[in-house]
Amino acid sequence: MGISSLRYSEEKGKPPIFILSADSLRYDKIGARINGQSITPNIDLFTRDSFVFHDHHTTIPRTFPSWADTLTGKYSMEHKIRDMFPSPEEKQRIGSPSFPTLQQILKKIGYDHFAIGSFAADIFPRANFGFDEVYAPNFNARIMTVQRTAETQILILPFLVGSWFSGEKYLEELDGLSTWGDGDRLLKRFDSLVSERGNSPYSITYFSSVIHFPYTPAYPHYKRFTNPRYYGKYKYLKFVDPTDSSLPNQEEISQIRSLFDSAVYAFDQEFGEMVGYLKKKGIYDDAIIILTADHGEALYEDIHGQGHGEHLRGESVTHVPLMIKFPKSSKFESIPSTEKNFDGITSSIDLVPTLLDYFEIPSQLEYPGKSLLTILGQKDWNEDRFVYSETGIWFSDVGNHFFQKQRIPYPNILSLHQVVPEEDYQIMITDPIYRETIAFSKHRSIQNSNYKLIYIPTREGVKFELYDRKRDPLNKNNLYPNHPMASKMRETLYKTVVKWENASLAGEYLIPSSLSDINEN
Repeated sequence: MGISSLRYSEEKGKPPIFILSADSLRYDKIGARINGQSITPNIDLFTRDSFVFHDHHTTIPRTFPSWADTLTGKYSMEHKIRDMFPSPEEKQRIGSPSFPTLQQILKKIGYDHFAIGSFAADIFPRANFGFDEVYAPNFNARIMTVQRTAETQILILPFLVGSWFSGEKYLEELDGLSTWGDGDRLLKRFDSLVSERGNSPYSITYFSSVIHFPYTPAYPHYKRFTNPRYYGKYKYLKFVDPTDSSLPNQEEISQIRSLFDSAVYAFDQEFGEMVGYLKKKGIYDDAIIILTADHGEALYEDIHGQGHGEHLRGESVTHVPLMIKFPKSSKFESIPSTEKNFDGITSSIDLVPTLLDYFEIPSQLEYPGKSLLTILGQKDWNEDRFVYSETGIWFSDVGNHFFQKQRIPYPNILSLHQVVPEEDYQIMITDPIYRETIAFSKHRSIQNSNYKLIYIPTREGVKFELYDRKRDPLNKNNLYPNHPMASKMRETLYKTVVKWENASLAGEYLIPSSLSDINEN
């Protein structure tokens, strides 16, 4: 590492790295137009300077495991952070010798690292991601109690969060309110950190939650695309109720989607503010800037419902943006802008090997992802590439959702979780039997540019679904088992899981490895 650091500082310098991201940002919202107006004008401008990966997918559409996969370059089925409530034994694997994060690796060549985020960024203080400072709310039972109490005080809440009459954030716990989608406080911290760092090597991971449900961008953004004549129950926000499988009427669905689009626009304004500040400071041209998301969001397409993590049907929950801008001094900037659009399929686990390749940092670890530097300037892979995804935890065990009929049941989250005082009162699922049941029950998928295969274990046996991604993006017409790709994709899925999870087979069922069977050494 010392030799690599010396060589890099002499030949290339150490550019600042900005990972700018938003929870639930769907790929298809980039450049989407409403009444002739793009809802992402600032991101649209950024695409002119960056490499754009048009078929990029998250490995798991839940925030904590998605970020763990992205920053370790490893699958959740290997490092074991597979849901939002990991046990202490699982949590401490992040940042271990087997699963170092990108931040820890770059620390060895001189980088300092910072994380900034709103309520969904509460995952960063909960594990050893390798940040020197985390400016994000925490998540535990004590904080949730304060938040629920404060939310009942409607008349004084705007004053407490600083929205009215020069009020201020008097309660630290209010920083994590999911209904407070104001990004101004995050931007102030971003500007301050950039100013403080000067020329020393650093990275900033910025994670906005404004697009996460309940879709609450601050005034005036919340009404950007919504119907001013709508006064129904979703006028200002829409939470996800995992127990409710009923479908809103068309007017309500239109309002919910408009709230989401307004939230996307609000994040685009945050993004534009950050890029504008970097340009003003003379940093933009010399920086590595990455735009991505942890997962997407279903918004009542077909029978897919609302939310993320429960199923893998359709394109909306795993298909997210990825754009990378390299420094102007980089050899990659000589590639014409017309050749910076990559149509081949990519995965969130590609980020770590890409940056290790850029910094010429060797690693003894084997990564399931690929360096994207090898295909810059191309349109597609030379081989047929497959990427993996899996579902998160099911929060509810009731409802008439299609995935509730396709699952191995286990209790709802209120029965599964424990409040662990020794872990700062974090909410965790600690029972090993439940954890193994959750892992066994997961739906899994493998997909290439054209097809997606979904593995669905049920009490009656394993079911498979195969869809043509281009002709059938909503995944309505199951082609399994008669399509020529069926057997190949099934074999690829099994090989992937057996290799990276050390899983075994019992008939058609995949049996996950137990954490107790893993020797860290």
